[in-house]
Amino acid sequence: MIAIDIDKVLPKIKKYNKEILRFEAELDTNLTPLLTDAAITEQWQKDYISKVIEKKDEIIRATPDKIDSLKSVFNGIKDYTLVKADVNKPFRDKLLASMGYATRRSDFYPKYFQELGIKTCIYCNAQLAVSVNSYEYNTGGNIKQEKIKAKFQVDHYRPKLEYPCFSISLFNLYPVCASCNNCKSTINVDFNLYAKHGSTEITKSNYEFQLVGGCVAKYLQLYKTEPN
Repeated sequence: MIAIDIDKVLPKIKKYNKEILRFEAELDTNLTPLLTDAAITEQWQKDYISKVIEKKDEIIRATPDKIDSLKSVFNGIKDYTLVKADVNKPFRDKLLASMGYATRRSDFYPKYFQELGIKTCIYCNAQLAVSVNSYEYNTGGNIKQEKIKAKFQVDHYRPKLEYPCFSISLFNLYPVCASCNNCKSTINVDFNLYAKHGSTEITKSNYEFQLVGGCVAKYLQLYKTEPN
């Protein structure tokens, strides 16, 4: 997979402006109660939440370079190496739930990535990463409801374990197959899916596929079946 021109993605995001504005408003509504939540005990956690609320109009639409600048802001509150500590899992879970990441996986990302036109896992480029239309019919056989379901997982370029603040940032989300997502986990990879107009990243790929010598013969030997 080669990188996608950011200038071609921005109009797609603009198409969903109404929904994104609603998501931004929900950030304010859902995060504000956390500031008085008895489970949020440390001041840095309150500061972190307050900064997400303050930057809510930027976070969802933030381009990669903007995300990089925001990284330093959030690292200034609490370094990502400490945010990801096991002791902070309850905080991360509350923040992720309140930001609506899980909900977006079912009600928005499938149609957004369908609009973006990505068809395969952006890492292996072998497994499908598509959104499909499913229909619910009434007793008369007419379509009652149409849903778009994702046949892919969403990977975070900047892991939500380290940066829960970017869990719903569109330019931080990569559609991938389950195998690649599980293998990658929180490992940083040297691949940016979104690149600036004119960048060489748009015209080349950092990845190639090849078979290890002898693997085909080994496969045929191990899984040889008797003829009927």
